Amino acid sequence: MFEFILANKQKLNDLFNCASQKGDLDLALKLGRKLITKDNNDYKNLNNVAMVHFKLGFYEHALIYLLKANLIHETAYHWENIALVQQALKNYQRAIKSYNQALKIEPKKMSTWYHLEQCYKEQQDAQLSC
Repeated sequence: MFEFILANKQKLNDLFNCASQKGDLDLALKLGRKLITKDNNDYKNLNNVAMVHFKLGFYEHALIYLLKANLIHETAYHWENIALVQQALKNYQRAIKSYNQALKIEPKKMSTWYHLEQCYKEQQDAQLSC
């Protein structure tokens, strides 16, 4: 346990990635929070920790981390993840706006187009879904 407390940022990041890949999301969450405590301006860590929160169903926490990550460094990836969380919260209009922001940055990103289609489908808007 002391290795977590005294670990440097790189070691924590390695442990976080290992726990996340193994599916030990509770451990990944603990490590991720320690990572953010060490450096709360690392947008990659903020995004990764947010997605662990998302997978655990802590959508509001995920959204907070993703919005901060996107403020630090705006990317299509962040916008897409923000949209996924919004969609999980059933905030479809916000999700659609976020997907569109992602597409402004990377118009050919297929995963964004796919998730946008799924969002319209969840709203049962067949015309826009197509």
